[in-house]
Amino acid sequence: MWAATVSFPCYAHPKPIHLSNRTDSKPLKLQVRSSFFDYPLASKILVKNIPYSTSENSLQQKFSSFGQIAEVKLVKDESSRRSKGFAFIQYTSQDDAMLALENMDRKNLDGRIIYVELARPGKDAYGEYPRTSGPPKKQNLPQQEEVSDCCKNPKNLQLSERLREAEMEEEKQQSIKEEEEERPVRVYADGIYDLFHFGHARSLEQAKKLFPNTYLLVGCCGDEITHNYKGKTVMTEKERYESLRHCRWVDEVIPDAPWVLSQEFLDKHKIDFVAHDSLPYADASGSGKDVYEFVKSVGKFKETKRTDGISTSDLIMRIVKDYNQYVMRNLDRGYSRKDLGVSYVREKRLRVNMGLKRLRERVKVHQEKVGEKIQIVTQTATMRRNEWVENADRLVAGFLERFEEGFHKMGTAIRDRIQKRIRTQQFRGLLYEEDDEFYDDSEEENDDEDEN
Repeated sequence: MWAATVSFPCYAHPKPIHLSNRTDSKPLKLQVRSSFFDYPLASKILVKNIPYSTSENSLQQKFSSFGQIAEVKLVKDESSRRSKGFAFIQYTSQDDAMLALENMDRKNLDGRIIYVELARPGKDAYGEYPRTSGPPKKQNLPQQEEVSDCCKNPKNLQLSERLREAEMEEEKQQSIKEEEEERPVRVYADGIYDLFHFGHARSLEQAKKLFPNTYLLVGCCGDEITHNYKGKTVMTEKERYESLRHCRWVDEVIPDAPWVLSQEFLDKHKIDFVAHDSLPYADASGSGKDVYEFVKSVGKFKETKRTDGISTSDLIMRIVKDYNQYVMRNLDRGYSRKDLGVSYVREKRLRVNMGLKRLRERVKVHQEKVGEKIQIVTQTATMRRNEWVENADRLVAGFLERFEEGFHKMGTAIRDRIQKRIRTQQFRGLLYEEDDEFYDDSEEENDDEDEN
């Protein structure tokens, strides 16, 4: 009796099955699923780390170039219906699956590096079998009621229902287990993210790279809670949300995030870890407690490093430091004082100060130019003076070199004449007395003329 109430799957083409213990003489057809071996072994691949905006149609178009695809299944979250970042693709041929694996593994798909591998075996209602060789679990076939003798017997029907429930529960547990194995680690990071800069991006990059397969959720506090607990922001909440959405490391943005995290918030978004720097941040109670005290106590806190030299406060300080210059620049560009929130008196004072500043800058530039010219003239005069001294020394040396021999001869002749004249006078003094009438000075003059 028990054997007659159990139905078995057929292969390829279902045929009419006659049950010998039926009272009705008409045979019944049992509509069961097709064989698990309709597709070859290792013909299903798993694609991981795909962008969350990618659809099944885009995957179908991208991977159909490697062969015929039987099914594309993008795994989604049951509650949010959002993609979980991985999908299964069933090919009709093992060669096509291997070709897709070789060509698409670690390649860029819509801005992300995807990872392709063969799908691992799983367990179905009919026992252990390689998932890669089985057909899709949901067939696009018209559903028909299965008919068997168990329907005639209430006890057998109850037992059959229990078996079916047990099989469904086993499938559910196996599906949950596989989902947990394939599910990326959900990491949460939060902040104000005003004037979004590369320091914010680097902290989000660290959070994204905490685990090999990470789904990064970023919470951004809204304007109301931020203005109450921290102060006025430059960017509105919508602008800050949009800045985060354009960051390559962010998978999901949670707007209007809470100031202090709770267990309810972690459970709602299925958060595994919270990433932030180790600096203490005061909570909303005013008692000085750290906003991440609860997360640290439950062991879900992951530390990231701050980027030195850049922060939103630093950027604001730079703007405040050169505030007058920015105001004047925008006034020159055509903005009115009302647009900039400047009074009439302040506008005039700023214009006068900026005019004086420009005048001082022009005077300074002119002084620098005059100083450069004076320096050039001084250098030129020094160079010319040195040239003149060198030229004078050279001319004197040349003159002396040219006339030195003539001067020597002329000096020798003059000396000889002087000595000759002295000897002549001495000789005459010996021959004649001073009162001698024959001695006359005119004779010496005549002698000199004769010599000349």
